[in-house]
Order: sequence, then C-alpha cells, then structure tokens
Amino acid sequence: MSAGDRESEMRGSSEALGSSEAEPRGPLDVTTIALEGTHLIEASAGTGKTYTITSLILRLLVERELGIESIAAVTFTNAATGELRERVGRRISEALLALTSDNPVSELDPVVAHLASLPERNRVEGLLRRAQTDVDRASVFTIHGLAQRLLRDHAFESGARLEVELIGDSSRIAYDAVVDFWSLQVARLTPFEFRAVGGAALLRELEQVAQEATAQTDVE
Repeated sequence: MSAGDRESEMRGSSEALGSSEAEPRGPLDVTTIALEGTHLIEASAGTGKTYTITSLILRLLVERELGIESIAAVTFTNAATGELRERVGRRISEALLALTSDNPVSELDPVVAHLASLPERNRVEGLLRRAQTDVDRASVFTIHGLAQRLLRDHAFESGARLEVELIGDSSRIAYDAVVDFWSLQVARLTPFEFRAVGGAALLRELEQVAQEATAQTDVE
C-alpha cells in the first residue's frame, strides 16, 4: 500500500482550539493538515496510523522547527513505543537521504516531496540532521511513561517526589504485603491460635484488605 493509498483510507476531522464547530470529515491529507488546534484522526487497522504520526513529526520538525524532544508521541505498550521510536528515526533518515540525494525526490512519499518544495532547502536539511542526531531523545512514551516524565520534570509544581514511580498494576504489591504479614505474624501462631483467627480463610481476607488498601491509597 502506497503512502497515497494509506492517506485515502484514513479520515480526519479537526477543530480549532476555542471553536465549537468541527470541519467536515474527508480524506486525510497529511501534507496540508494544520499543525495547530485539535484533530481527531480515525483509521482502521493497516491504514497507516504510524505513517501519519511520523509524517506529522517530520512536518513539526521542519515547519515549526521544534526539537524532537519537544514533540510527545504517546502509545499504549512498551513494545509499541520501541517500534514507534524506531520508525521515527528511520523516517527522518529516509527523508534526509531523499533530500540530499542527487536524484529527484520521489512523489511516492508526498510528505518528503512537500518538504522538498519548501524554501531554504539547506535549512530543511539542517533541521532534519539535528533531529537525526537527537533521535534518542525522542519523546515517545506510554501513557504511564508520559505521566511519570511530567511528574519528574515538574516535581516542584506538582508536589511529587523526585523519585516517584507510577505503577499500573498494584496487585503484586498487595500480594507481597500479605506474604510479609503472613510470614511475620501468622506463621508463628500455634494451631489453636491459627484456627481462632480464621484459619486458611484468613489469607483470603488479608488479600482482600490489601487490594482495597492499594486501590484507595497512593503507593510509595
């Protein structure tokens, strides 16, 4: 599927910040979509979501002259962040190679062709070289990763600890707490005392209490 085919399969609607009316939906043209405001892009599987994300990043790097660390890209899993980071780096390298090559820029990638049409080609190439050098600083995160980064970078404003760590699933912490309590307090009981506090049913009660506590309390 070519870049043009990918774009034709995607639909986008956009709404300027502060406006209550969204523009009509239509085929997405990633070379002309505004780089400000709020946009909703709908796409089914295999229609080029990653291509669209990397295309928008290319345009932001060149047209807004943003550093690659200033553009946040958020996805759902750690594996997906690794793939997206690799695709961003590859797309920057491919665009830079196409722009610096002696061969005419191919129209197969409309975004690179769009960048090639911009004035001051040396400036465009310089911005892409800077992004290529700094690609390891690309701000590609999971939702939890972005939240943790923001808390760390703005610890004083948020009142968070500098070493704060966000945990998506606290069930393991609850389990470890129960095991520690059982080892320190319950295991030393006599058989009579063990039956008096509920026997084996006590374990299930402790697990429930620990899970409820971690669900209602910030875990440190």
